[in-house]
Amino acid sequence: MPGKDKQIDEYNELILDALIALMEKLGIDIKYDRGNFQGGLIKYEDNDFFYINRKEKTETKINTILDELKNVKIPPQYIKGELKQFFEDRAAKTEN
Repeated sequence: MPGKDKQIDEYNELILDALIALMEKLGIDIKYDRGNFQGGLIKYEDNDFFYINRKEKTETKINTILDELKNVKIPPQYIKGELKQFFEDRAAKTEN
């Protein structure tokens, strides 16, 4: 069903954008590159950078960000709207 796939793609793009905005609020600089790497959080001289591989699928980028954010303290007021619902839905799926 192409319509459903397009909705999922649009939703994933929305979540990816929200996660990137969250990281920027947390003071994490976002860097994009292509290559043979998954991406992730890097600390260099007291600065945090998150590298995103442009070649990866949106869902993979989201999962990479979520894996790295597990170790970051996020103030609750930073998680709003679609992102809050996304985290709640994900938590509900893990509980089941």
